[in-house]
Amino acid sequence: MKDYYAILGVKKGASLKEIKKAYKEMVKRWHPDFHPNDPDGLKQIKDINEAYEVLANSKKRQSYHKRVREDEMDYYRRMAYTIHEEHPFFAYFLRFRDRSGMEERMEKNSKKNKR
Repeated sequence: MKDYYAILGVKKGASLKEIKKAYKEMVKRWHPDFHPNDPDGLKQIKDINEAYEVLANSKKRQSYHKRVREDEMDYYRRMAYTIHEEHPFFAYFLRFRDRSGMEERMEKNSKKNKR
């Protein structure tokens, strides 16, 4: 996933005003008039526009942050699985990776114990 903050050259908690300012500076720097026949320049300006479109809109920005967090969590889960695959209880703990599944199993067990 692209890091839109890095593309615009702003910090992760940047305000809308800072994002607009950085966008204007980046567009001036990479404008196609200053870089004719440069495919990297066109790619750069597309990335800049995409980053601004997402970060300037609050709803798109929130969904972007959510996707980034989910991607990070997936990465760390994959790393944990690859590191601990050889652990003798790995398969046992793997059952509980989905919290909703764990809650369902707990419910079933509590119903069995009530009988």
